[in-house]
Amino acid sequence: MDSPGVAFGYGRYEPGGNFVALPGSYLRNEQDGACWDNDETATQICAW
Repeated sequence: MDSPGVAFGYGRYEPGGNFVALPGSYLRNEQDGACWDNDETATQICAW
């Protein structure tokens, strides 16, 4: 979390590998609070 409703994402692509920052920031989706939308890549991450 960076500020309310704004977060940054990281991914690990190899077991035991380093975390890699994902591009852009993720903004909480206003229609579905379980989802976050990336402002740069138009990807979405949801946690139900």
